[in-house]
Amino acid sequence: MSSVTDAVRHTLPTSIEKLLLETSEAEGGVKDVTRPGAAGTRKPEVAQTAKLGGIPMLYDPVLNRGTNFSIEERKQHRLEGLLPPAVESLQLQEDRVMEQIREDCKTDLQRYELLAQLQASNETLYYMVLMKHIKELAPVAYTPTVGKACQDFDRIYRCSGARPCCWEPGRPVGRIYQNPVPWEVWC
Repeated sequence: MSSVTDAVRHTLPTSIEKLLLETSEAEGGVKDVTRPGAAGTRKPEVAQTAKLGGIPMLYDPVLNRGTNFSIEERKQHRLEGLLPPAVESLQLQEDRVMEQIREDCKTDLQRYELLAQLQASNETLYYMVLMKHIKELAPVAYTPTVGKACQDFDRIYRCSGARPCCWEPGRPVGRIYQNPVPWEVWC
């Protein structure tokens, strides 16, 4: 493993790092970074979302694997009909992301936006793509592109990956978090 990949590992959220370190080889040499049993080591909030299944699971970037869910997992987590019918390996998903980055994105800022959207929707795939293509993507995921993204933040903002909070001076912050936010309007 290169020192660049090691440096990226230090920036990973602990739960993702643990999953990546506990990978096992699946068919075709694709690493299964979401192996069975890993859910038992997750934080209670993440475990609760996994238990709910369905749409909440697809909106959670830690749990969402898109078309990488097997037919059995789709039944178990009530995802049938919520995803395209094809089951795809992480490798195939990675190849598609890299094809989009290389062919569809004309600028580093467009590549940054694609990676940011991927991180907001599927962290497993995001970190897999970033770690396997770190030399190519480091200038996009870090400096200098991040500086340009900060300057253009108002134009490229899509979803924070967290609960939106529009705080106004004089309004108690605690009251904001008492308001329920349905999954459909989070982003």
